[in-house]
Amino acid sequence: MELQSEPDTPERTRIGVNHDWQFMKRRVEPSWFESAPGADPVDLPHCWNDRDTFQVGVRYYQGDGAYQRSFRLPEDLALHSDGHWVFASEGFYGIGDLWLNGQHVADIDGQYLGIRQHLDLKPFGINTLGIRLDNRYHPHVLPGKKMPDFLLHGGLAGRAFLEFEPAFHLDDAEFHVSCLDPMNEHPTLKVSVPTRNDSPERRHGHLRATVLDPNRDEIAHIYTEPFSLGPGAQRLFTLSTTVDNPMRWSLETPHRYAIRLELVTDDCVVDLTARRFGIREATFREDGFFLN
Repeated sequence: MELQSEPDTPERTRIGVNHDWQFMKRRVEPSWFESAPGADPVDLPHCWNDRDTFQVGVRYYQGDGAYQRSFRLPEDLALHSDGHWVFASEGFYGIGDLWLNGQHVADIDGQYLGIRQHLDLKPFGINTLGIRLDNRYHPHVLPGKKMPDFLLHGGLAGRAFLEFEPAFHLDDAEFHVSCLDPMNEHPTLKVSVPTRNDSPERRHGHLRATVLDPNRDEIAHIYTEPFSLGPGAQRLFTLSTTVDNPMRWSLETPHRYAIRLELVTDDCVVDLTARRFGIREATFREDGFFLN
């Protein structure tokens, strides 16, 4: 099946791969990924414990499951060359491994956070993804308690995407936003992000950040000085700005700001990412929990 890109995604080129998966509720051999015999069609998010929990006398399934999906890249994206494709998922529980076109790619651990894994996709022709998962108790994930007081639901319980990451790019996984003094009338925002150059040539550019208030109005712009990175190099940037009279996040008024970060080369945006965040102070004291 040919994939369709998501035109409204405000970040990198991203393709949803949530439909038309084949699923098997047992341990499979890698050869199963070739044609997925005996599988059931499912869409993501998917949980293989959707019908066996909270039933008297029924022990919910903890074991193995497998997913397979074949696809073609859209023609207009097949020739993307200055970068690589990443398989990314939202959070789920379980450990396992990832396969592509019959080859083992990586061992994976959802950690309730999801995964990101580079893929060497064929630009033309059919690509086949295979994922094996296991939702048993694993001590390196949940040390000290074999039967926790919550259910270890199995399966790809979040959405999944193919994302194109440019060779000269922002490290989205390490992009962090923090507020140093949230109760101040003019709190300080601190933004940190590594920038990487995975290309064989020296690259140059600068960073441009835009802060938007909960009404989506632009309230601050931050720029770095021009810089360059050699092949394989990485540099961590830290930016800061202030917000005047912030609208703080609370349960009654969950105001959220946003920051859009762009990597610019010769006046062209070569990579971009964004975060939404709230400005609030949460503290624990002897007499309880306090928000703002």
